[in-house]
Amino acid sequence: MLAILSAIFMPAAVQAQTAELVDKLEKVFEPWNRSDGPGGVVGIVKDGELIFSKGYGLASVEHSALMRLDSILDIGSVSKQFTAMSIYLLEEEGKLSVDDDVQKHIPELPTFDHPVKIHELIHHTSGIRDYFTLFSVKGWNPMDTLDEDEVLQLLARQQDLNFEPSTKFMYCNTGYFLLARIVERASGKTLGEYAEENIFKPLGMESTKFDESNIDVIRGRAMSYRHAGEDWAALNSNLELVGDGALHTTIFDMAKWHDNLAKNKLGKGSPDLVEKLMETAELKSGRKLPYAGGLFIDELEGVKRVQHGGDWLGFNAMASWFPDENVSVFTFGNDGTQLGKSLNKEAALVVLADVIEAKPEETEPEEEEEEDGERKEINLTGEQVKPLIGRWKLKLGGLIIKITRDGRKLMAQATGQPAFEVYAETPTKFFYKVVEAEFEFKVEDDGEIKGGTFFQNGLKIPFERLPDFEPTEDQIKGAAGSYYSSELSMVASLKIVDGKLELSDGARPPMTPDWIDENQLSAGGMTLDLVRAKDGTITGMLLQAGRAVNLKFEKLDIVGG
Repeated sequence: MLAILSAIFMPAAVQAQTAELVDKLEKVFEPWNRSDGPGGVVGIVKDGELIFSKGYGLASVEHSALMRLDSILDIGSVSKQFTAMSIYLLEEEGKLSVDDDVQKHIPELPTFDHPVKIHELIHHTSGIRDYFTLFSVKGWNPMDTLDEDEVLQLLARQQDLNFEPSTKFMYCNTGYFLLARIVERASGKTLGEYAEENIFKPLGMESTKFDESNIDVIRGRAMSYRHAGEDWAALNSNLELVGDGALHTTIFDMAKWHDNLAKNKLGKGSPDLVEKLMETAELKSGRKLPYAGGLFIDELEGVKRVQHGGDWLGFNAMASWFPDENVSVFTFGNDGTQLGKSLNKEAALVVLADVIEAKPEETEPEEEEEEDGERKEINLTGEQVKPLIGRWKLKLGGLIIKITRDGRKLMAQATGQPAFEVYAETPTKFFYKVVEAEFEFKVEDDGEIKGGTFFQNGLKIPFERLPDFEPTEDQIKGAAGSYYSSELSMVASLKIVDGKLELSDGARPPMTPDWIDENQLSAGGMTLDLVRAKDGTITGMLLQAGRAVNLKFEKLDIVGG
């Protein structure tokens, strides 16, 4: 009744402004507005008031159950900030220090050349290999069962780090998996139990929990899906791991969490606790990173933003907080797309339009934006696109981006990922709509394009063109053979079939690798660096798979040498 009376006595100008805002937001979320498939739930909070909230599509396609405002969704890696807060709470209790060596709490981890600290797990600067990547190389499917002991055993077999700790940033789920184990060992409680007692219950987050068992009933939970032709396929996880993900929550509970970020009530109630969570990392080189405690600290059109996205099977989520404007935007989806992330940004641009417009421009923008806040796209001619087609290698983790043309669409496929359409902002600058990332080609003085820069999450990664290479018959024969990795406990074979190499490992269908050069091949989102003895005989290979680099394989059947 009070809400109705407030609307009745609201000044006409304010009512018109609110209606206009709602109309704009409804347009943003039109891609989720369906009644025959999954969608998402949205919550936008300003000054502590929910100014826009709506459920779109179905929470359960099987039962035609609508997505509700209080539907509970898996928010994937958005979970990480709660794991980090649990660590800082334990530090406040005196049960650990973020400067502790990780081995102090998890002694079964191998002794690497450089010790790893807890804060390096938090900030993705540890150099530890990503366990999802390691298991994917072994042929593991995300819908398969995987438990804590299996992960710890695999990590115990690792011989090297990706890099020396605090010298680079590489996003790593293993870090947060290990943080959850540290919480358990330091507190005597599982992460789920500790977070319930020390975060969720004190903040009144009654619909939030870490799902530590895939058989638990979570009433009001939405299920996840992906497109399967003209229909939908259900995605059900058998994972029993938390820390890097597996938090289930609602937009209402997340609003309570963001309220606590503004004024801390947890632990001793000190603002220092949230300040630590917001503290970004710094590398040994002095370079400052945008990553804090399970949170990216960046800007959206000049407005400070604290954000993190998440994906798990068909779930996709984004939680953004604009502390200076006291605005939060939550978008949680279950449709197997990246809309939970891209729509979050679009909605924020609508809500913050007046603030962004009022900010002084430091430089004139190269391209003006459309009235609805979307980036301007241009069409390129065939001659403009031609020099961009091909393979481009990022100088970080061996990632390769393959640029192709599909009709009038330009597609970019990164190592181990699906191909996504990219859009031209200029003849050399392209951006994704499914995720906040872009890349720009560099035109040399002679007019040729040999490389460029990839931008994502505040990182700038150079890339270079990979030239075409055709191996000789002797090179193919020299690489053929069986290779064993003690780190992964698996054998991979390169066999000659119809004059070409075929890669098989017994866990997935055989693949035909592409040759990058005489010492490197690419297959299934991985690159294989051939290792040679002094006489040129191939003795093994180093496998690069994005978030796991230099995995050692020893050749079992060496001929010659």
